[in-house]
Amino acid sequence: MKLSILTTLHFVIGLVGVLGFAGAVPAQTAGGDSGGTRGGPDLSFTVYAGAESSLEADVQGGGDLDVFRMRFGVTGKAGLTRDLDLAVSVGYGLDLYDFSGTTRLGGIDPWENIHTLSIAALLSLDMSDDWTVFGGPVVQFAREDNVGLDDSFIGGAVVGATYKVSSALTVGGGIGVVTQIEDDARLFPVIVLDWEISDTLRLTSQTTGAAGRSGLELVYDLGNDWETAIGGSYDFRRFRLDDEGIAPEGVGEETRLPIRARLSYRAGDHFVIDLYAGIAMSSELVLEDADGVLLGREDVDPAGLFGLTFTISF
Repeated sequence: MKLSILTTLHFVIGLVGVLGFAGAVPAQTAGGDSGGTRGGPDLSFTVYAGAESSLEADVQGGGDLDVFRMRFGVTGKAGLTRDLDLAVSVGYGLDLYDFSGTTRLGGIDPWENIHTLSIAALLSLDMSDDWTVFGGPVVQFAREDNVGLDDSFIGGAVVGATYKVSSALTVGGGIGVVTQIEDDARLFPVIVLDWEISDTLRLTSQTTGAAGRSGLELVYDLGNDWETAIGGSYDFRRFRLDDEGIAPEGVGEETRLPIRARLSYRAGDHFVIDLYAGIAMSSELVLEDADGVLLGREDVDPAGLFGLTFTISF
Protein backbone atom coordinates (compact mmCIF):
# COMPACT_ATOMS: atom_id res chain seq x y z
CA MET A 1 0.00 0.00 0.00
CA LYS A 2 1.72 3.15 -1.23
CA LEU A 3 0.17 6.61 -0.88
CA SER A 4 -0.33 8.47 -4.13
CA ILE A 5 0.61 12.12 -4.52
CA LEU A 6 -3.08 13.07 -4.58
CA THR A 7 -3.53 11.41 -1.20
CA THR A 8 -0.47 13.22 0.14
CA LEU A 9 -1.74 16.53 -1.27
CA HIS A 10 -5.02 15.94 0.55
CA PHE A 11 -3.17 15.31 3.82
CA VAL A 12 -1.09 18.45 3.41
CA ILE A 13 -3.86 20.87 2.43
CA GLY A 14 -6.16 19.47 5.07
CA LEU A 15 -3.57 20.03 7.76
CA VAL A 16 -2.91 23.59 6.64
CA GLY A 17 -5.88 24.69 8.71
CA VAL A 18 -5.71 28.24 7.44
CA LEU A 19 -6.50 26.99 3.95
CA GLY A 20 -9.95 25.94 5.05
CA PHE A 21 -11.21 23.16 2.80
CA ALA A 22 -11.53 24.90 -0.53
CA GLY A 23 -8.44 23.25 -1.97
CA ALA A 24 -8.67 19.83 -0.43
CA VAL A 25 -9.00 16.63 -2.42
CA PRO A 26 -11.69 14.24 -1.16
CA ALA A 27 -10.16 11.06 0.25
CA GLN A 28 -11.75 8.59 -2.13
CA THR A 29 -10.23 10.25 -5.18
CA ALA A 30 -6.69 9.25 -4.35
CA GLY A 31 -5.53 6.57 -6.72
CA GLY A 32 -2.42 4.51 -7.00
CA ASP A 33 0.92 5.78 -8.16
CA SER A 34 1.06 5.84 -11.92
CA GLY A 35 4.54 7.22 -12.51
CA GLY A 36 5.71 9.03 -15.60
CA THR A 37 7.18 7.51 -18.73
CA ARG A 38 9.93 8.63 -21.02
CA GLY A 39 7.28 9.40 -23.64
CA GLY A 40 5.89 12.24 -21.54
CA PRO A 41 3.99 13.02 -18.34
CA ASP A 42 1.14 10.78 -17.20
CA LEU A 43 -1.77 13.17 -16.55
CA SER A 44 -4.89 12.71 -14.42
CA PHE A 45 -7.52 15.10 -13.05
CA THR A 46 -10.06 15.21 -10.24
CA VAL A 47 -13.02 17.61 -10.13
CA TYR A 48 -15.12 17.93 -6.99
CA ALA A 49 -18.08 19.89 -5.64
CA GLY A 50 -19.67 19.87 -2.22
CA ALA A 51 -22.14 21.59 0.04
CA GLU A 52 -22.64 21.57 3.80
CA SER A 53 -25.29 23.13 6.02
CA SER A 54 -24.77 23.80 9.72
CA LEU A 55 -28.03 24.12 11.64
CA GLU A 56 -28.79 27.14 13.77
CA ALA A 57 -26.91 27.28 17.06
CA ASP A 58 -26.76 29.75 19.94
CA VAL A 59 -23.83 32.14 20.14
CA GLN A 60 -23.13 32.24 23.86
CA GLY A 61 -22.73 36.02 23.96
CA GLY A 62 -26.16 36.45 22.35
CA GLY A 63 -27.79 35.76 19.00
CA ASP A 64 -27.76 32.70 16.77
CA LEU A 65 -25.72 31.47 13.79
CA ASP A 66 -26.19 29.07 10.91
CA VAL A 67 -23.73 28.58 8.03
CA PHE A 68 -24.08 27.20 4.51
CA ARG A 69 -20.83 26.19 2.81
CA MET A 70 -20.08 25.38 -0.84
CA ARG A 71 -16.84 24.03 -2.32
CA PHE A 72 -15.62 23.54 -5.90
CA GLY A 73 -12.20 22.58 -7.17
CA VAL A 74 -9.91 20.69 -9.50
CA THR A 75 -6.66 18.84 -8.93
CA GLY A 76 -4.26 17.77 -11.67
CA LYS A 77 -1.46 15.27 -11.34
CA ALA A 78 1.50 14.73 -13.66
CA GLY A 79 3.92 11.84 -13.38
CA LEU A 80 7.07 13.71 -14.39
CA THR A 81 9.35 10.69 -14.13
CA ARG A 82 9.05 7.19 -12.74
CA ASP A 83 9.86 8.52 -9.24
CA LEU A 84 8.78 12.17 -9.36
CA ASP A 85 5.15 13.41 -9.38
CA LEU A 86 3.63 16.89 -9.36
CA ALA A 87 0.10 17.68 -8.19
CA VAL A 88 -1.57 21.10 -8.34
CA SER A 89 -4.90 21.89 -6.66
CA VAL A 90 -7.09 24.97 -7.17
CA GLY A 91 -10.27 25.38 -5.16
CA TYR A 92 -12.93 27.95 -4.37
CA GLY A 93 -15.11 28.04 -1.26
CA LEU A 94 -18.04 30.20 -0.23
CA ASP A 95 -19.20 30.37 3.40
CA LEU A 96 -22.55 32.08 3.96
CA TYR A 97 -22.81 33.13 7.63
CA ASP A 98 -26.32 34.01 8.81
CA PHE A 99 -26.28 35.76 12.20
CA SER A 100 -29.59 36.57 13.88
CA GLY A 101 -30.16 38.65 16.98
CA THR A 102 -27.50 40.77 18.65
CA THR A 103 -24.11 39.25 19.40
CA ARG A 104 -21.20 40.63 21.40
CA LEU A 105 -19.14 40.46 18.19
CA GLY A 106 -20.00 43.98 17.19
CA GLY A 107 -23.77 43.63 17.28
CA ILE A 108 -25.58 42.29 14.20
CA ASP A 109 -23.75 40.48 11.38
CA PRO A 110 -20.02 40.90 12.19
CA TRP A 111 -19.48 39.29 8.77
CA GLU A 112 -21.56 37.62 6.06
CA ASN A 113 -20.18 36.06 2.86
CA ILE A 114 -16.59 34.74 2.95
CA HIS A 115 -14.82 33.80 -0.29
CA THR A 116 -11.77 31.52 -0.23
CA LEU A 117 -9.46 30.83 -3.17
CA SER A 118 -6.82 28.19 -2.42
CA ILE A 119 -3.88 27.04 -4.56
CA ALA A 120 -1.38 24.35 -3.63
CA ALA A 121 1.36 22.46 -5.46
CA LEU A 122 3.16 19.38 -4.23
CA LEU A 123 6.20 17.54 -5.54
CA SER A 124 6.52 13.94 -4.39
CA LEU A 125 9.74 11.94 -4.85
CA ASP A 126 10.04 8.20 -4.23
CA MET A 127 13.40 7.70 -2.56
CA SER A 128 12.93 3.92 -2.37
CA ASP A 129 10.14 1.36 -2.34
CA ASP A 130 9.29 2.46 1.21
CA TRP A 131 10.29 6.13 1.54
CA THR A 132 8.67 9.12 -0.19
CA VAL A 133 9.48 12.79 0.43
CA PHE A 134 7.17 15.66 -0.47
CA GLY A 135 7.03 19.43 -0.36
CA GLY A 136 5.60 22.51 -1.98
CA PRO A 137 3.94 25.92 -1.62
CA VAL A 138 0.42 26.77 -0.48
CA VAL A 139 -1.40 30.05 -1.18
CA GLN A 140 -4.81 31.36 -0.16
CA PHE A 141 -6.94 34.46 -0.46
CA ALA A 142 -9.68 34.59 2.21
CA ARG A 143 -11.96 37.61 2.23
CA GLU A 144 -15.41 39.05 2.64
CA ASP A 145 -17.27 40.62 -0.31
CA ASN A 146 -15.56 43.64 -1.89
CA VAL A 147 -12.14 43.01 -0.35
CA GLY A 148 -9.09 43.05 -2.64
CA LEU A 149 -6.88 40.02 -3.08
CA ASP A 150 -3.80 41.91 -1.87
CA ASP A 151 -5.46 42.47 1.53
CA SER A 152 -6.37 38.79 2.01
CA PHE A 153 -3.19 36.94 1.02
CA ILE A 154 -1.95 33.95 3.02
CA GLY A 155 1.01 31.80 1.93
CA GLY A 156 3.52 29.24 3.07
CA ALA A 157 5.06 25.84 2.39
CA VAL A 158 5.23 22.29 3.72
CA VAL A 159 7.84 19.51 3.65
CA GLY A 160 7.61 15.94 4.89
CA ALA A 161 8.00 12.25 4.23
CA THR A 162 6.02 9.02 4.34
CA TYR A 163 7.22 5.50 5.14
CA LYS A 164 5.56 2.23 4.15
CA VAL A 165 5.91 0.07 7.26
CA SER A 166 4.14 -2.84 5.60
CA SER A 167 1.65 -3.55 2.85
CA ALA A 168 -1.09 -2.55 5.31
CA LEU A 169 0.43 0.43 7.10
CA THR A 170 1.87 3.74 5.91
CA VAL A 171 2.88 6.52 8.30
CA GLY A 172 4.43 9.91 7.75
CA GLY A 173 5.03 13.38 9.03
CA GLY A 174 6.44 16.77 8.31
CA ILE A 175 6.22 20.44 9.12
CA GLY A 176 4.70 23.50 7.56
CA VAL A 177 4.51 27.22 8.07
CA VAL A 178 1.79 29.58 6.82
CA THR A 179 1.47 33.34 7.20
CA GLN A 180 -1.64 34.84 8.79
CA ILE A 181 -3.71 37.95 8.19
CA GLU A 182 -2.65 40.49 10.86
CA ASP A 183 -1.08 37.76 13.01
CA ASP A 184 2.08 35.72 13.42
CA ALA A 185 2.75 32.83 11.06
CA ARG A 186 1.37 29.43 12.09
CA LEU A 187 3.76 26.51 12.45
CA PHE A 188 1.99 23.16 12.24
CA PRO A 189 2.79 19.44 12.09
CA VAL A 190 1.89 17.24 9.13
CA ILE A 191 0.76 13.78 10.27
CA VAL A 192 0.02 10.96 7.81
CA LEU A 193 -1.61 7.63 8.69
CA ASP A 194 -3.16 4.97 6.48
CA TRP A 195 -3.71 1.62 8.20
CA GLU A 196 -5.63 -1.27 6.66
CA ILE A 197 -6.67 -3.06 9.83
CA SER A 198 -8.45 -5.78 7.87
CA ASP A 199 -9.92 -6.38 4.42
CA THR A 200 -12.93 -4.26 5.39
CA LEU A 201 -11.66 -1.86 8.06
CA ARG A 202 -9.26 1.07 7.60
CA LEU A 203 -8.01 3.87 9.87
CA THR A 204 -6.83 6.99 8.06
CA SER A 205 -5.84 10.57 8.76
CA GLN A 206 -8.05 11.66 5.89
CA THR A 207 -11.67 12.67 6.39
CA THR A 208 -14.34 13.06 3.74
CA GLY A 209 -17.03 15.66 3.30
CA ALA A 210 -17.47 19.19 2.05
CA ALA A 211 -14.75 20.00 4.50
CA GLY A 212 -12.43 17.42 3.01
CA ARG A 213 -10.09 17.98 5.92
CA SER A 214 -7.41 15.84 7.50
CA GLY A 215 -8.19 14.45 10.92
CA LEU A 216 -8.97 10.86 11.81
CA GLU A 217 -11.51 8.54 10.23
CA LEU A 218 -12.44 4.87 10.71
CA VAL A 219 -13.73 3.43 7.44
CA TYR A 220 -15.73 0.22 6.93
CA ASP A 221 -16.15 -1.36 3.49
CA LEU A 222 -19.76 -2.53 3.09
CA GLY A 223 -19.10 -4.20 -0.25
CA ASN A 224 -20.78 -3.65 -3.63
CA ASP A 225 -19.08 -0.22 -3.97
CA TRP A 226 -20.47 1.13 -0.67
CA GLU A 227 -18.57 2.20 2.44
CA THR A 228 -19.36 3.94 5.70
CA ALA A 229 -17.17 5.84 8.14
CA ILE A 230 -17.05 7.96 11.27
CA GLY A 231 -14.40 10.56 12.00
CA GLY A 232 -13.50 14.06 13.01
CA SER A 233 -11.24 16.94 12.04
CA TYR A 234 -10.11 20.35 13.26
CA ASP A 235 -11.23 23.31 11.14
CA PHE A 236 -9.60 26.74 11.28
CA ARG A 237 -10.23 29.69 9.00
CA ARG A 238 -9.14 33.33 9.19
CA PHE A 239 -10.28 36.00 6.73
CA ARG A 240 -10.20 39.71 5.93
CA LEU A 241 -13.39 41.73 6.46
CA ASP A 242 -14.75 44.54 4.31
CA ASP A 243 -14.47 48.27 5.07
CA GLU A 244 -17.90 48.53 6.71
CA GLY A 245 -19.42 47.39 10.00
CA ILE A 246 -17.99 47.40 13.50
CA ALA A 247 -14.48 46.36 12.36
CA PRO A 248 -13.65 48.00 8.99
CA GLU A 249 -10.92 46.02 7.20
CA GLY A 250 -10.71 43.84 10.30
CA VAL A 251 -10.25 40.10 10.65
CA GLY A 252 -12.71 37.30 11.38
CA GLU A 253 -11.82 33.84 12.59
CA GLU A 254 -13.73 30.58 13.06
CA THR A 255 -12.58 27.32 14.63
CA ARG A 256 -14.60 24.15 15.16
CA LEU A 257 -14.32 20.39 15.65
CA PRO A 258 -16.81 18.61 13.35
CA ILE A 259 -17.59 14.93 13.99
CA ARG A 260 -19.19 13.20 10.99
CA ALA A 261 -20.68 9.87 9.98
CA ARG A 262 -20.79 9.26 6.25
CA LEU A 263 -22.08 6.86 3.61
CA SER A 264 -20.27 6.75 0.26
CA TYR A 265 -20.91 5.13 -3.09
CA ARG A 266 -18.29 4.61 -5.79
CA ALA A 267 -19.38 4.10 -9.39
CA GLY A 268 -16.30 2.46 -10.88
CA ASP A 269 -13.01 4.35 -10.67
CA HIS A 270 -14.34 7.70 -11.85
CA PHE A 271 -17.28 8.83 -9.71
CA VAL A 272 -17.86 9.04 -5.94
CA ILE A 273 -20.75 10.51 -3.96
CA ASP A 274 -20.52 11.09 -0.19
CA LEU A 275 -23.47 11.77 2.10
CA TYR A 276 -22.74 12.71 5.70
CA ALA A 277 -24.20 14.13 8.88
CA GLY A 278 -22.76 15.04 12.24
CA ILE A 279 -22.22 17.73 14.81
CA ALA A 280 -19.81 20.67 15.05
CA MET A 281 -18.34 20.99 18.52
CA SER A 282 -15.94 23.37 20.29
CA SER A 283 -16.86 26.17 17.88
CA GLU A 284 -15.44 29.65 18.48
CA LEU A 285 -15.73 32.98 16.68
CA VAL A 286 -13.16 35.79 16.94
CA LEU A 287 -13.39 39.40 15.75
CA GLU A 288 -10.31 41.66 15.46
CA ASP A 289 -9.75 45.15 14.13
CA ALA A 290 -7.59 46.09 11.14
CA ASP A 291 -4.42 45.84 13.25
CA GLY A 292 -5.25 42.44 14.71
CA VAL A 293 -6.40 43.79 18.09
CA LEU A 294 -9.03 41.57 19.71
CA LEU A 295 -12.54 43.03 19.76
CA GLY A 296 -14.54 39.98 20.74
CA ARG A 297 -14.37 36.21 21.23
CA GLU A 298 -17.47 34.02 21.59
CA ASP A 299 -18.17 30.31 21.84
CA VAL A 300 -20.93 28.71 19.76
CA ASP A 301 -23.09 25.86 21.03
CA PRO A 302 -22.80 22.46 19.28
CA ALA A 303 -24.65 22.47 15.96
CA GLY A 304 -25.91 19.68 13.73
CA LEU A 305 -24.59 19.54 10.18
CA PHE A 306 -25.22 17.59 6.99
CA GLY A 307 -23.82 17.65 3.48
CA LEU A 308 -22.73 15.88 0.35
CA THR A 309 -19.85 15.85 -2.12
CA PHE A 310 -19.46 14.68 -5.72
CA THR A 311 -16.09 13.68 -7.15
CA ILE A 312 -15.22 12.87 -10.77
CA SER A 313 -11.79 11.54 -11.76
CA PHE A 314 -10.42 11.11 -15.26
